[in-house]
Amino acid sequence: MPSESEGRSVVVMGVSGSGKSTIAKKLADAVGNGALFVDADDYHTQAHKDKMASGHSLTDEDRLPWLHDLVNVMKTHLLRDPTQTIFLACSALKRSYRDILRDAILPHHPVQFLYLEGTRELLSGRLSERQGHFFKISGLDGQLQQLEKPDVQVEKDCVWVSVDAGIDEIVENSRRALVI
Repeated sequence: MPSESEGRSVVVMGVSGSGKSTIAKKLADAVGNGALFVDADDYHTQAHKDKMASGHSLTDEDRLPWLHDLVNVMKTHLLRDPTQTIFLACSALKRSYRDILRDAILPHHPVQFLYLEGTRELLSGRLSERQGHFFKISGLDGQLQQLEKPDVQVEKDCVWVSVDAGIDEIVENSRRALVI
């Protein structure tokens, strides 16, 4: 557990519909003290948003420049204020993607990954109700196929939380899992 002066970075990860942005924002608000919320969706190119909106999954080649942009965003914030606590909402579907994001973290600035886990039925139900987002339900199966769920025995900086609950309960379970 980091001290207050060290800060931390938490990548709230999972497939679309798992609630990454909502949970990451609520966690940042709950931590307070200037905790920063960053939504990785804000850094997708329009071409990538259009691709996902048409129901196609992004490839590794699509995602790599985006992930490197996220690394630069994180490093910029951390170099400006190493005591910053950052909550990044990002799919981080594959271990190799999580490894890239780990590179953004300064040696004294711990990172944790919070995997928001839900069934296909739950996620598709949420996506069918979502309004105004570029990601469409037709892309869910592609993300689920790409997903490499974190193995907490190997990726010791990862914790899992089920999203089969109300938002407040998911936030509380996330805080307990992250020890914040």
